[in-house]
Amino acid sequence: MKKKTSSQSGFTLIETLVAISILLIALTAPLTIASRGLSSAYFARDQITAFYLAQDAVEYVRNTRDQNVLTGSSWLSGFPDTAGTLFTVDTTDGDMALCPVLGCDPILYNQSTNFYGYNDPGALESRFTRSVSIETLGADEAVITVTVNWSTGVLNRSFSVKENILNWVLTTTPPPPPPTSLSLQLSVSSSVGGPSGDGDARLEVVVNGGALYTVDKAVDPQIDSITANKEFDISSIPNTMSVHYTATVINDDHQITYFGINVLETVLGTDYATEYSCAGMSYQADSRRRTLAGSEPALGANYNRGWAFGGFTVDESYECTRNP
Repeated sequence: MKKKTSSQSGFTLIETLVAISILLIALTAPLTIASRGLSSAYFARDQITAFYLAQDAVEYVRNTRDQNVLTGSSWLSGFPDTAGTLFTVDTTDGDMALCPVLGCDPILYNQSTNFYGYNDPGALESRFTRSVSIETLGADEAVITVTVNWSTGVLNRSFSVKENILNWVLTTTPPPPPPTSLSLQLSVSSSVGGPSGDGDARLEVVVNGGALYTVDKAVDPQIDSITANKEFDISSIPNTMSVHYTATVINDDHQITYFGINVLETVLGTDYATEYSCAGMSYQADSRRRTLAGSEPALGANYNRGWAFGGFTVDESYECTRNP
């Protein structure tokens, strides 16, 4: 009797295990991608919330600064600290408090109102902790630092934002505006003290060792006093001036009253005179010259010297330096 054989065959145990392994490998990659996508989405959600919580605190500090300035208070009035110590800000009610030694408390979240704060009895503790610090950089500037910490799964995250704020009402003196015009003003004056007297005078000023400015005048014996003034436009206030003054008087009873030098700075319609100190004064003159008043002059003031015994000549020079 013949034994019948079947033409059908099945999977062996090894083939089954290999097939299952291939299937698991094929499913692992999509599941991993989906898991990482969900993790990234949760992180992005929390990061956006942290960003808005940080910006919320910055805007509250800026608004408080604005209110202080508008009401005439000190521009950093009301903040718990302005030297870098951490504190919390509840932007819903304006409460600010220094953080405990162990760190700031987590901020609370109300699921009904979607508000974050610290004093809401209906709010629960959130995963976010927010700290604020203000540190002054000078009388009119401060830097705000807001740091938000949170946990996403088993990972700890942190986000910080910094912003500098300024005082609207400056307590320091701002620099003066630039001048609208500059002029070097020179003048020579003479007067007649009797029935006769004539002569001439010249004032020469060399600015910073460069440009030469000159004023000449002739004395008329029939007029008691004559003053020659001249104004020169200059590009900047000079640091140094070399002054040379010469005068010749022919007849008796005559006085060279003064010469004047002045740098006038006009700023927005207001005039300011620049002062100089002069040193190294020397002179050569007739032996009959008699000094009636004053010694070494300062620029911008009257230069008073007089003579009264007949003809003479004057030749004087000295150096002047701008006062700091």
